Amino acid sequence: TLYQGIDLTASAGEDLILSFDWSFGGEDLIGLDEYFLVGLGDGTGDYFGADGSLGFLMEQLVYGSGSSSFLLDPSYANSTGWTLEFQLAAGYNGYGSYLNIDNVALQAVSANVPEPSVLWLLTIGLLGLSNIKRNKKLGVMK
Repeated sequence: TLYQGIDLTASAGEDLILSFDWSFGGEDLIGLDEYFLVGLGDGTGDYFGADGSLGFLMEQLVYGSGSSSFLLDPSYANSTGWTLEFQLAAGYNGYGSYLNIDNVALQAVSANVPEPSVLWLLTIGLLGLSNIKRNKKLGVMK
């Protein structure tokens, strides 16, 4: 298991996005009995997924490679004591596997929430249009 404490600091209105590249391979071409897991650890031995529930961010059961990205649940923001854990589970058949992890990043990015002023302008515009339509029906406008 490879694990590292992580800083989950985020300002109001920011989302936490975790990303990394991975490569999983080896000699076992007959019946793969190795696999790897990625999870967030809280120090109790339990793993948690991106949604905050017990589980894993990812569980890879076959050889391959890729880039993975996860939007973490807002409940993780500004909490402490968490680790990011990569675990390669060894099998029993004597064939070896390897796991390469690269470009690990945890970023706080602005959540795309509309500005209140934009919502107010849209609301006022819609109210104005509905008022004009109502006045035309009533014959107030000529």
